Amino acid sequence: MNKNVVTNKTVFMRKNLLLAILMLLLISPPLFAQFICYEDEDGDGFGNPDVSIGQSHAGCPLGFVSNNSDCNDDDEDAYPRTWYRDADQDGLTDGTTTTFCNNPIINPQAGYTLNPSRDSNGNLLIDCNDHDSWVNSLTQSWYYDHDNDEHITPASLSNPIFQCQRPGDLSGGQWIALLQVESHEDCNDNNIHEHPDQQWYIDADGDRYPGSLTPIVQCTRPVGSYFEASELHTPLILDCADQFANPFAPNQPIIYKDADNDGYGDGTFIITCAITPGYKSENNLTATSGDCNDDEILVFPKLLYIDNDGDRYDAGTVTLCYGADVPFGYSTTTYGTDCNDADISINAPKRWVLDADNDGYYTGVIITACTSPGNGYVIYTEILNVGCGCLVGNKKPGDCNDADISINPGLRWVIDADNDGYYTGV
Repeated sequence: MNKNVVTNKTVFMRKNLLLAILMLLLISPPLFAQFICYEDEDGDGFGNPDVSIGQSHAGCPLGFVSNNSDCNDDDEDAYPRTWYRDADQDGLTDGTTTTFCNNPIINPQAGYTLNPSRDSNGNLLIDCNDHDSWVNSLTQSWYYDHDNDEHITPASLSNPIFQCQRPGDLSGGQWIALLQVESHEDCNDNNIHEHPDQQWYIDADGDRYPGSLTPIVQCTRPVGSYFEASELHTPLILDCADQFANPFAPNQPIIYKDADNDGYGDGTFIITCAITPGYKSENNLTATSGDCNDDEILVFPKLLYIDNDGDRYDAGTVTLCYGADVPFGYSTTTYGTDCNDADISINAPKRWVLDADNDGYYTGVIITACTSPGNGYVIYTEILNVGCGCLVGNKKPGDCNDADISINPGLRWVIDADNDGYYTGV
């Protein structure tokens, strides 16, 4: 065999092998690439796991990133987020996290937050009790409240416990944080009803309805039949017969202001058992509100007819508050509905009949309308006939052919069989 032929054949095979390897690298770069990059079409920094390219060197081209954790690469707001457990929603986390990919940003489950509290260095502040919103990550002062009314005694204020967790208690009271303390001058820490600024209402007959809605404000329960609001029926209803126990709720004694005594109130009311000048009960008023001038007896709401053109025909009604003078464009009386309240010459609806052949007789029924119902209709009127003392219409009913003026119920007929001008019969 020729040596040159063998050499040439070997060179040719080597070239073909190199060319095949090169083509394979060009066609399937990820197979041989050292670095994989993922498409980030929405530009949120998170790549699409289904679209990737290979890189022979570190770094990704524009529009690609090195991670593949995007859950929706068409939405820049949908990408993995770290959520922190905050069961008591006090802004502090217990350190538990979960990852959730969503948009819009919806809490993946109740009791988690995206932005828990951190210190000035950016470190998480860990909640020492994530089931108590008054407990945080710091040591704080706790004060004993024996009757659970969140009012403490001066002695309790002077003897706090300093720790992160709320102290336990087995005697029926509670330890509360400083921000929970309503006051530190509780006059009776063994009674939940007695504390500073308590409001006490008289209930002489003990039916749980107070005889006055003006309370006595003091810490201890006053001598007599006094109760705070939670011990009474709520909402509080004034008992005008507090000397007689009544198991049924009394009518709330509401009286309304009617200073000008015109029967209309201006909406002002008071709750009292006393007779008060200038005030009336609801059943002694036309209306409890709406009076635009409660100092003028002639000014109160009245029903008026809308009459813009002044023809005494109305375009509806309205209630206005006015005095002796009727406002322009309105009337206190009406003749009826106005067909056109912008034209004084057009007012009441007319009566129409169909007399297409204009022979004085109509078909159908009389129609009342502002305008003609259609072709062939004429206005129907009635006048007083002096002879009979009755109303007679300008048109008569019963036209038997309204398309022929010569045919109507007013025609008289005779028999003239031979057409000689003489008839027989009647």
